[in-house]
Amino acid sequence: MLHILSDQAQSFLTTYFFVGIGLTGVSFFSGWFKKSYDGPLKQAWGIAERLKTEKQSLEAKVAQIRQEYQYQARQIEQYKAQAEAYAAQIKTLETRYLNLETRYEHLAADYHTIQENYAASQSHCQNLEFDLRDLSAKLENADYDNEQLRQAYQAQEQELVAQTTAHQQLQESYRLLEAEQVTLNAQWQSTKIEYEALQANYQELQETITEIQGIYQQTRIEITDLEKRVTKILADNDQLLADNLWREERLRKLRFWEWLMGGCNNYVPRSKSLLTFYVGMPLQAWWSNLVNLA
Repeated sequence: MLHILSDQAQSFLTTYFFVGIGLTGVSFFSGWFKKSYDGPLKQAWGIAERLKTEKQSLEAKVAQIRQEYQYQARQIEQYKAQAEAYAAQIKTLETRYLNLETRYEHLAADYHTIQENYAASQSHCQNLEFDLRDLSAKLENADYDNEQLRQAYQAQEQELVAQTTAHQQLQESYRLLEAEQVTLNAQWQSTKIEYEALQANYQELQETITEIQGIYQQTRIEITDLEKRVTKILADNDQLLADNLWREERLRKLRFWEWLMGGCNNYVPRSKSLLTFYVGMPLQAWWSNLVNLA
């Protein structure tokens, strides 16, 4: 009887011993794996949060730079439109300038011609007056009925009147031409000043456009660089999320064993308590049975 009970107790003890050792090992490795996963997981979530904050900061910066980029693009378009308007004005002024210059040259030629005609007309009038005085003297010395001389005098007098009228008209044309020349010269000078001012404004505007285009290109480079950084952060974040999900899945499985073992946070005390529960208590019961049987 004692031998049978001893065999049953030994079998029971062996079974409990190996079950206890197995469960203790599972608990030990469960705790070890939990500890090895828990720390990196918390660290990874911290990195993920930091990356998320950095991503939001970079996205805000990208949005701000994009606004500046769009503003610069609009500014360049406005300046280009203004430059085109200046170019059109300059073209118009160039045409005006050339037309005025041509008119001025023609006017100078006409002025020169009228000067020559005026001098010739004045000389002709003086000759006619001299001839008229000469005929008048001859008429005074000649007989009264000298019809031929009288007719010559009348013809000469008529020619002098006609030449004097023509000379006066020529003098009026000369005066008008002088006035037109003064007006044209003033317009020419005014157009020249306006043309030079527009050229200076156009040049300054071209320099401004070049400067803004440089800033525009630099902003484009900054946006491209920031977008690359955001893309890299997103890729790193996706990888971290995948790693965290994998760790969480492992922890979820380990928590089942933790629940099964009824363990505590630290795996060493849990291993000791399990060893006491699964090995120490059966040994104590078996020893008590032996004592009672004896």
